[in-house]
Amino acid sequence: MFAVLNHLEVRPGTDWQDLGKRFDGLCAAVDDPDLIDASIVQVDDLHGFILVRYSSREAMENVSRAVAAPWFAENLRPHLAAPASRSVGRIVGGTLNAD
Repeated sequence: MFAVLNHLEVRPGTDWQDLGKRFDGLCAAVDDPDLIDASIVQVDDLHGFILVRYSSREAMENVSRAVAAPWFAENLRPHLAAPASRSVGRIVGGTLNAD
């Protein structure tokens, strides 16, 4: 199982509810059974993160390239105050690893 974690710093005044609705639309549009779950989390008014889990590295790479990257550029990048910090890795333990 693999995960993508994007740390976000957004511009003041960003509408988190709107971002959440846009993210829900993205999730509904992804048609890949290897996408386990995806969430956008607001930490405070200016910070948040996106956590996405996949059952395979191949699905993670394909969805990231074909769907998520274009969506991110159009729907999220205009709201960012700084570049997103992206981490990718294999889940090696904990409840997120439960199959």
